[in-house]
Amino acid sequence: MDGLRSSSATYTNHQIDVQEPSHQQAQSEPLKSETRDTYSFVPHPPRYRHHPNRHLVQKPRLRHDPLPKCFLLFTLFAAYWGWIATAVCDRQPFIELTKPSGADASASVLLDYRFVPIYWRWWSAFKRSHATVGSTVLLALFLTYLIQPLSARLFAPQTVLLTNFVPLAFAARYYASRIGANMDWRPIMSAVAATKLYNGGRIPWTDEQRPYRPFRAAAATDGDARVNGNTSAYAAYLSCEVGRDYSMTLNRRSSTSGTITMTGKDHGRDFEQEFGTTSSREMYFKTTTQLECAADAFLSRLVFTAGTFPTSSQNLLGNVSVISCATGYRSQPSVLTVSGAPASSSSSSTTAATIHSFAPVGEAVTDRPVLWRVFEDGIFSTTAFGQGAEWTTTDFGSLALYLAQKRAPAGFLGAEVLAQSISDISSQIRQRSGWNGKTRKAGKNMSEVKDRKWMALRDEANTRRVICSDPIGRS
Repeated sequence: MDGLRSSSATYTNHQIDVQEPSHQQAQSEPLKSETRDTYSFVPHPPRYRHHPNRHLVQKPRLRHDPLPKCFLLFTLFAAYWGWIATAVCDRQPFIELTKPSGADASASVLLDYRFVPIYWRWWSAFKRSHATVGSTVLLALFLTYLIQPLSARLFAPQTVLLTNFVPLAFAARYYASRIGANMDWRPIMSAVAATKLYNGGRIPWTDEQRPYRPFRAAAATDGDARVNGNTSAYAAYLSCEVGRDYSMTLNRRSSTSGTITMTGKDHGRDFEQEFGTTSSREMYFKTTTQLECAADAFLSRLVFTAGTFPTSSQNLLGNVSVISCATGYRSQPSVLTVSGAPASSSSSSTTAATIHSFAPVGEAVTDRPVLWRVFEDGIFSTTAFGQGAEWTTTDFGSLALYLAQKRAPAGFLGAEVLAQSISDISSQIRQRSGWNGKTRKAGKNMSEVKDRKWMALRDEANTRRVICSDPIGRS
């Protein structure tokens, strides 16, 4: 497969550094992997074929530090000193009896330090001027309750790293040319709806904003091994602003219906939208692509108009919000840290690897893809008519409205909420498209999509419809 490249990796039991090979080079390159074990004795992984210039030490080792050895001596000394302190306490009454002037009974024949708790035995000894007893008991307490816990902490299991080499292979490649005029956008829209609206599981090898190139370890690795891969992340984003410079004209067909023409300017560029209104629809969300000025000014715009149908408005459209979004594309070289990279080629692009971190490296490439016009126009090309739906718009517009409704049920037609929802949906759609592998096909097969039935129900106030879902077969 053109998109499948081999690499080698250094395996350490919990961390792998992967170098993404160039498109012109298919030979192996040394990659580094580090694995951690939480036991003092670290089992080494099976022997792998590795780089001929590297030497791998495969012996279990116990971590030795000079500091724990010192505290081991202090622990042994504490036990010995405790015996000395006990002996000194037992002998002190007899020492008092040897004084020429004699001693009181409370300091000699009636004195037994064994009946005084050790925690304040030293204080009782100092009050009787038994400095030897007090100092030995105090040092015994210090050795027992301070030094020994500290030495036990230093003997706790520590992380040990082992390094080996394992080959890695990339299972897919990002092809901007795959976004063509005949592309079916519905599975992508379904995947976005499942993950963004209905809390479905995230599509493998993606996060909230970017898709990553899937790879697999060609040899068995620990399940919690972390892989640091030098790769590129691809993303599209929208910078949305609320439009102020616009005007509406109405071509009225009847008292309750007509055609609205929306015109305006954004950054000096004209835009125009035209759509019909009727009393049978409560909400309108018009989506338009403005590509005419993009070639010269390197600018393209996605324009959105939201509004409701109030019979009292002379334009048959009220609560109008106009949102203009500038498009942007980014290819960011980065170091991606994941765990759970699969070892089999059949599951490499559909197994959910855990993404731990994304660290950009260097400057991002902001060139637009070759077929950017097809992408920007294509995301508005599908419209699914829903009987009883309270708005008329494209599939993209429906996703943006549902996400805004999820975030702000009482004010989801607000310009700020809509602008953020539009930007998020655009990023999600972009990361689902363009992959040569199983990533694009995963959306329509997700259980959150195919194993559920969807319905629109009126809310308690009977003012708008909300989306709910139930698994198929459930009454």
